[in-house]
Amino acid sequence: MLQAAGRCEIHSSEDIYDANGVMLWARQRPVLPALMARLADRELLKPIELCVTALDPVSTLAMAATLDAFCERSPDFGLLLSPHRDALLAMLGELAFDPQELLLLSVLRYGERDRLSHALAVAAVAAVAGHWLGLAPPEQRQLLRAGLLHDVGRLYLGGDAAGSAAEVARRRHPALGALCIR
Repeated sequence: MLQAAGRCEIHSSEDIYDANGVMLWARQRPVLPALMARLADRELLKPIELCVTALDPVSTLAMAATLDAFCERSPDFGLLLSPHRDALLAMLGELAFDPQELLLLSVLRYGERDRLSHALAVAAVAAVAGHWLGLAPPEQRQLLRAGLLHDVGRLYLGGDAAGSAAEVARRRHPALGALCIR
């Protein structure tokens, strides 16, 4: 989230307190990368994701453009999705994200690596698979949402860890992501 704080505007959506109840930052104030780094070292009363919001979160239009660009870079993938492109974009536009989801999606896009393209690809394949299986549109939208958010657990894992401990952490990132979303 630290990298995203330097690339998109993040503000506190409420007062931020440490575990002892000491107010560290007031609501409606910018959360710059230096502050985000200091808060990351503190035990907070609530997870930071519940206390901040992206003022300029990634939009569904930007997600659609990112998916189109991914399809252009990967023609085979584009060929797979092309019959469903309009329906996918319509479903994407129908999704209503809460502020925390928008923050996490923004971090996927603006973090140390752009993971949004991968998330969109997984989301699109999941929704198309749901269509092929005959699921109703609401279930297809749920698959699209799940695909978009499937990797948020990776945001909490160090990118430079090595060895078997890192592999175990990578395998556990979906469970960590589910906890974050809950």
